Amino acid sequence: MKCPNCGKEMYKDFCMHCGYMANGNYIKMNNENTTTDFKTILGKDYYKIEEGKLSFSSLLFGPLYLCYRTYLYLGLFLGLIDLLSFYGVAYINNHYLTSLNMPIYIILIIYLLLNRAFWLVVNNRIYLFLLKRKIDDINKNHNFERESYINGVITKSRSKLFVSVIVYVFVGIILFCLLLK
Repeated sequence: MKCPNCGKEMYKDFCMHCGYMANGNYIKMNNENTTTDFKTILGKDYYKIEEGKLSFSSLLFGPLYLCYRTYLYLGLFLGLIDLLSFYGVAYINNHYLTSLNMPIYIILIIYLLLNRAFWLVVNNRIYLFLLKRKIDDINKNHNFERESYINGVITKSRSKLFVSVIVYVFVGIILFCLLLK
């Protein structure tokens, strides 16, 4: 039987995911407020993120996905580390693995695929962790009404993504020019 509340499979007339019981009542879960806050803040994206469904934007942008999710500095920092790792792989290939005779573009394509697979798996977990910390911090340090702070939490920012992509491309071009020397 499927839960009418969240659509997950119920176990013995009880939903292990949201606490719904077949008689219409709910069992209070340990993280009920946080989960309810996540559902309210993220809306329809909650189930996609919570279930770890594949996100095309996370695959495409890698660590810059966190900039899209309003964590600009963390996204840029991880993006710069990401670019430096590409530079490091190319440097190691050119200086230490030349005896393998593998073209650099093949190694970088393989590394890109592995790198993006890593970010595809990790991005939503990082985002949920940071959002939970933000909610806990707001609940602990500020005496706001629940509705007022939930409406104030921003979950997406295209402008931060745009700025981060420009910085990422600029630094990438600089690193590419250094690699060609």
